[in-house]
Amino acid sequence: MVSRSSTRFLNICIASICKAKHLKRAEIVIIDGTILGVLPDVVTYDTLINAYSRFVSFEAAYSVLDRMKEACINPGVFTCNSLIAGAMRHCLLSKCMDLFEEMLELRIKADVWSYNTLMRCFSTFNAMLKGLCKNGFVENALMLFRNLKRHGFVPSLVTSNTLINRLCKARRLKTAR
Repeated sequence: MVSRSSTRFLNICIASICKAKHLKRAEIVIIDGTILGVLPDVVTYDTLINAYSRFVSFEAAYSVLDRMKEACINPGVFTCNSLIAGAMRHCLLSKCMDLFEEMLELRIKADVWSYNTLMRCFSTFNAMLKGLCKNGFVENALMLFRNLKRHGFVPSLVTSNTLINRLCKARRLKTAR
């Protein structure tokens, strides 16, 4: 029988290998550990998700979640936070909201990190809206704004003022109302 400390040691090895950006080697270590009877746990998969998100792509990180579910290991708040942060890092801002909704559907309680990451997403949304408007893409800004509202985004005063100001300058008073 393999002890719990063996899985801890596996997790330490995986974290070190991932920090060195050797993700293929980390995968091999997990396979070798499994053959020896040392099974990965949620920490192992969280480490992989975080590394794939940082060094490869969001899609690669999300695929680890599927493997995690196949192994009957339930994601935790850290898993979800890593995926949300990864989506934000790769500018997949609507995916952040989808992941947050999925997190709540799985009855995983959001923590301070979850909300802080979402707040950074909303700051990014405001910057995007402002940039689109200032560069004459008011219609694109409106489409983004409507999409955000559909996903539960509550516009701040700054967001509203930016759009109203640019709509007025574009002589679209009816839309501004």
